[in-house]
Amino acid sequence: MERAASFVQGATVLPAVVYCGAELLAPGRSWHDGMERFLVPEGEAGRRFAECFASPLAKVRARSDFTTQAWRKLGTNVAGNGLAALTGRLTDALRAPELGAVARALVAECFTVGAVEGRRSTRPMRPPS
Repeated sequence: MERAASFVQGATVLPAVVYCGAELLAPGRSWHDGMERFLVPEGEAGRRFAECFASPLAKVRARSDFTTQAWRKLGTNVAGNGLAALTGRLTDALRAPELGAVARALVAECFTVGAVEGRRSTRPMRPPS
């Protein structure tokens, strides 16, 4: 948030985690199931954000432990999106044992860094098998 502050001329910066189901099917062709969920920190800015986006299409949830939620999402993105981009395959390729092991290792590394930044573990990480 601090890095963005210089660009917004005093406006409130609200971090958000966005869960938006979309996947590249082929070059120039994607699938999108709609905006589903935003996670924001608890507080006045989060409440105002939820009011702005109140609709059946977008669910906004305020979280007291936003840091953990943000690192959980980053872990998912690091593994799923990174490996899909590197292999040119869809995220279902992570079910393959060799990619699954790499994905688990990437998530574990991400969560290790997240713990230093204040992420609280909500469930234990399984070591890569």
